[in-house]
Amino acid sequence: MRKRRLNLANWQEEYKRKLVSLEEAAGVIKSGDNVFLPNYYRGIMPRAIVARREELRNVTVEVCAPFQDPGWLSPGMEDSFSIIVRIYLEAARIGHDEGRIAFLPYTNGTWFKPYRDHRIGVRDIDVFIMEVSPPDENGFCTFGQVVWDKPNYARRARIVIAEIDDRQIRPRGDTAIHVSEIDYLVPT
Repeated sequence: MRKRRLNLANWQEEYKRKLVSLEEAAGVIKSGDNVFLPNYYRGIMPRAIVARREELRNVTVEVCAPFQDPGWLSPGMEDSFSIIVRIYLEAARIGHDEGRIAFLPYTNGTWFKPYRDHRIGVRDIDVFIMEVSPPDENGFCTFGQVVWDKPNYARRARIVIAEIDDRQIRPRGDTAIHVSEIDYLVPT
């Protein structure tokens, strides 16, 4: 888990410096990385990652309930992407039945327990990709309507990529991340 320091004073400068294109953010992912996508993720980064399939090998992607296939669930992607699905909907069912997609069952009460307990065999979180709201006047972006695993993954990830989605709501409580805690910001 990498320690990030809040930069409350000059967050606007940091925000501008961290803004990158979709392709630049996808370029951060390297062969062998473990990439995590949170519950209810509907962003656009996966398509840019799949566009790099010829140069990527053995990228493990853990995704919860994929609503659609950006391309990595399709046959022929196994050399580039190893997909782990926590809840599989129709988009992943065929690949799972064919043995191309792994299924990792979990319950909401135990999904992050292996990471909290520092158990042997837990995979590093190399890249965490999520959607957030635009920053508020203090530089805080909210996790939107589905917070569940986002704060925990963001705290433990080596690299955090956030897609800025102005349709994300601003819930109250511990539902925000500061711009200084995000490595790459992608306007969508």
